Amino acid sequence: MLKGNIDRLDAEKISDFLNDNNIKPLVYDVIDSTNLELKRRIQSGDTEYRLIAADKQTMGRGRLGRSFESPERTGIYMSLLLIPDDMDNVLLITSAAAVAVCRAIRKLTDAEPVIKWVNDIYLNGRKICGILAEGTPDKNGKLNIILGIGINVFGDHATFSGEVRDIAGSIYGLEDVEKINRNELVAAVADEFAAIYNNIGSRKFLDDYKRFSMVIGKSVRYCDNGIWYEAEAVDIDGNGGLIVESGGGIRTLSTGEITLRLI
Repeated sequence: MLKGNIDRLDAEKISDFLNDNNIKPLVYDVIDSTNLELKRRIQSGDTEYRLIAADKQTMGRGRLGRSFESPERTGIYMSLLLIPDDMDNVLLITSAAAVAVCRAIRKLTDAEPVIKWVNDIYLNGRKICGILAEGTPDKNGKLNIILGIGINVFGDHATFSGEVRDIAGSIYGLEDVEKINRNELVAAVADEFAAIYNNIGSRKFLDDYKRFSMVIGKSVRYCDNGIWYEAEAVDIDGNGGLIVESGGGIRTLSTGEITLRLI
């Protein structure tokens, strides 16, 4: 049971916290998926709302088609609409989002989340956030990017199901619902991402990506085309790829079908 008075997500309150006036938020109590809703709006020609958030998702999705559990009023489930003029930097979007989430949480709480390459956010050894960027064309064929972010704000990992129970965590426990304003956190994530995205080509945010990394300097296993390899993670390249070293050889892992595990 949640104790205390958890704040409700509210579009006007999010707007009050936003520094970027170009981001217009829309909030749902329950929705299938904030990414799916933005996709529907893009395909119908409606790009008025650049930020959609929900208190609960019934069909939340993660990377590689995995489900993302989105229980009511315990997290933040949000999607941002990006209409890129330059497609050269699209590969940097998920890395930029990971940095934005870490910066926002660190700014508003005493927590110090870290990034598991590519785009999972961990705190105290447990995953508290997943990020999914999807491309979708508008009715004129122009590619838009939908950036979905799900953050477990309050919770007890024992309430999650199946395999998720072993890895899922949250920023705060169920007894700490008054420690953070979810509307402020939504706005902070959106503002931090906008600040990076508006100058994403400089790649300056990658300095923080490396600083927040939980894998650089660690032994890792990665799966490529069904085969597992062992290596040491040594750096992040200019496109957010993970540079690994194994047997004296260097390889850069790019996003996509690569699965990474710490040893």
